Amino acid sequence: MAFPDLRENYGIIEEVFSDFGIPWNAGIGPRLSQAPVIQFLIAIAGIGERGFSREDVVRVVGSPYFRSAVPGGTAHLDAAEVDLVSRYAGIDGPHPSWDRQLEWLHRELRDPKKARNYPGISVQTVERVAEGLKVFRSDLEILAGKKNLRDHIRGFRSFLALWNIPHLYSAPDEPTKDREIQSYQKFCSRLEALEKAAWLPDDEVITAGAFSRYITSITEEPDESGLEDSDGVTVLGLRESQHLRFPVVFIGGLVEGTFPRLTTRLPFTNTLENARMGTRSLSEILREEQYFFLAAILSAQKTVYLSAPLADGEKPLLTSAFFERVKMRIGNSPWPDADATARSASRHTAAIEAGSLIRDAKVCEALEMIPDALGIDNLAERVNMERYHRTGVCDSSYDGILSGDETIQEALAGHYGPDHVYSPTSLETYANCPFAYFLGRVINLKELPEVEPNLSASDRGTAIHDILSAFYRQWRSAGHNKVSLASLNDATEMILKIASEELAQYSFQSPLWDATRILMLGDKYTGPGYFERFLINEAGEENSPLIPSRFEFSFGMEAGESDDPSSVPEPVELVSQDGGQKMFIRGRIDRVDLTPDGQFVIYDYKSGLQHPKAKEIEAGTALQLPLYLSAFETISGNHGVGGGYYKIRREITRSLVLADPSAKDLMISRVRPSADFSGTIQHSRDCAFAYIEGIRNGRFPLPAEEECPNTYCEFRQICRFDPYRVFQSGEET
Repeated sequence: MAFPDLRENYGIIEEVFSDFGIPWNAGIGPRLSQAPVIQFLIAIAGIGERGFSREDVVRVVGSPYFRSAVPGGTAHLDAAEVDLVSRYAGIDGPHPSWDRQLEWLHRELRDPKKARNYPGISVQTVERVAEGLKVFRSDLEILAGKKNLRDHIRGFRSFLALWNIPHLYSAPDEPTKDREIQSYQKFCSRLEALEKAAWLPDDEVITAGAFSRYITSITEEPDESGLEDSDGVTVLGLRESQHLRFPVVFIGGLVEGTFPRLTTRLPFTNTLENARMGTRSLSEILREEQYFFLAAILSAQKTVYLSAPLADGEKPLLTSAFFERVKMRIGNSPWPDADATARSASRHTAAIEAGSLIRDAKVCEALEMIPDALGIDNLAERVNMERYHRTGVCDSSYDGILSGDETIQEALAGHYGPDHVYSPTSLETYANCPFAYFLGRVINLKELPEVEPNLSASDRGTAIHDILSAFYRQWRSAGHNKVSLASLNDATEMILKIASEELAQYSFQSPLWDATRILMLGDKYTGPGYFERFLINEAGEENSPLIPSRFEFSFGMEAGESDDPSSVPEPVELVSQDGGQKMFIRGRIDRVDLTPDGQFVIYDYKSGLQHPKAKEIEAGTALQLPLYLSAFETISGNHGVGGGYYKIRREITRSLVLADPSAKDLMISRVRPSADFSGTIQHSRDCAFAYIEGIRNGRFPLPAEEECPNTYCEFRQICRFDPYRVFQSGEET
């Protein structure tokens, strides 16, 4: 088998021959740098020079060749802990400040309220990671600075010996372990040869980056040892096949640009310049390539097969001009069909063939192609899962319908019993996607936190909430009620001072963070920021009888420092219209505006682009405002007349999406009353009771929609939502 570029095709050759179990030998071996253990050593050599980036550290610590035990102590470096802690600490960029960021996270975790934002870790976790990485980075200092190459090599060996790496005995099988040991031995011999090289002057110093490049270069040198099995199929480069004889020859990879390769002449020269210098002309190179091609064809004594890929993934490829000339002369002769025995020799092809036979109910024929480790019952169950259960209406446990399992239903009924406390947000999750509720609330799957160079959407919302609630408390403590045009300057000075102090608690170091601060605080170039614009909007309602009175008012929750002093720890009990059902809810109302005669409006601050619309409230999928209105009425005895959203972005807007007709008399800005204010609130309560019943009975189906309603779902990568199932469901949804 001959290829124009053997080294380029080495990976696919090894994959195919291994799949079919065919012995083979080649004149070359893969580059040493392709071995995983060598990639680990290259990463070690370059991790310090690259500034201990989070990705590099996690990759090295998480490698199977790394030992978690820290030398000289009892500390351990657990890859999962390092990954999670570094994500929470916001460690990012090529030269992060590990010590400063870990210290910041340590302070956050010492605050019980803030610690809830970092599930999965504790103060002790951060201390273990900090201690282990301190030793790891300190020991790697031996590779830092400028020194001669031999000193760098001795320091590299010293570090590997101190940490007892690479650990080569965790391989899954003996052949893999033997290959890893062989690769490591070759690396050591090349490193020794580099150390003893006569051309290296002892007085020449190099940087850590240069040493890392030396290590990479010795692993990129070709390995001429080849494979040991000389009795297998001979694999060689197309230009090496001249004067050789084989019964059958396969020539592959005949792609334009690869063969003939016309780029071997001097670059940046034209035909005239090549003629003057006496170098090879384009026609001479083409004639030479043609010679090698004909020699490869003539090396076949019986049969020769030519092939060319038509695409590389999604990228189309052009076949070689030589390949096309042969086709033009002799026609496009098909390859002979392989018999069933040859096809089944490939594990990949056999798996496809077995699947087709099982699909066509030819189970007995498929048994011969199924590995012993897999049972036919298991395979049949998987086929039925996709072809039968996951089609049409969601009606099985494969689609989140767990009501048929008594044990599960009993467990759900116990956990979500009559006294269970729900939040409107969790019930909204169930309303939009019961399956997402199951993943996030029942089995508590959590997405790994992203490393953000800036405030995440959630953190930005939290910061805005805290700043606005702190401002109004201080403003009211100073003897003010509402912000007016007359007091606007004093209010602006106060809120900017509070915002500056709040934002100073974050430790981001990026241009994006600087831009976010400017957007929030404003400056002389961009004009007023979020908070100054917010106060201007507030001053526009100075003649309204509604007075901002409660801020971050929580109920059914442990009150935090930023919560309203009048918050209540007990959840609110809401009863169905017929009195036969009850539920307990908890939550935190961002803001309550009260009139002197006891009417009130609630607001939910939104820092994102979108918020629920009136039609979603009427449909029973946006429950927060209706349930909060009912809850505060129960707690305070006051009368709720509206609920809305206060968007805090560059453009400040507030809108009452749920409003009683009487709310028009309380607002200066325009209010559109709801068609049926009381009916909408009652409908929301009825929907909440229906969702709770679905949770208790184990019904967690996927949405029966043409488009997933959760645009930013954290479970998108594992979700089995199929938009075409809605067309298989008939009239039932």
